[in-house]
Amino acid sequence: LAIGLVGLYYFNANSNFIVPVTKSTSVSSAQLTQLQFAGYPDFVSFADNCCCSIAPPHVQRFFEVPNNTTYAVEVWKCLNGHYKERMRITQVDGATNNGFALRGFCESSFTGEVCERPTANNNYQVGLCTKGSATDYAAKYLW
Repeated sequence: LAIGLVGLYYFNANSNFIVPVTKSTSVSSAQLTQLQFAGYPDFVSFADNCCCSIAPPHVQRFFEVPNNTTYAVEVWKCLNGHYKERMRITQVDGATNNGFALRGFCESSFTGEVCERPTANNNYQVGLCTKGSATDYAAKYLW
């Protein structure tokens, strides 16, 4: 599976954080699964083995979040020692994209708008059953 010019996450050699980077690269499906789910094989295993909290303000400022947004970035601490940051709300080209219609902040289960969890088979985006308030951007990146 070749991925080009997408937001990827990599394991920082000096810590256990999986931090966001954007670059053109090719990675295998297995590597991308490791990156998306902090070393776990799927979202269910990830959610079962990781605990979520709100990212501190200095981390929130690193991302392009709408003004006065508090719950924009989740930090998941996992039993395997890794940490995963997940964006949940952002601004792209002046439009606010919100992933809360798909999954509540730090929630481990998805809402009724989601009928397919993110996997390698669907390019790590959620499958939407209904097109309610969730955007395509949110389904791809903000679940």
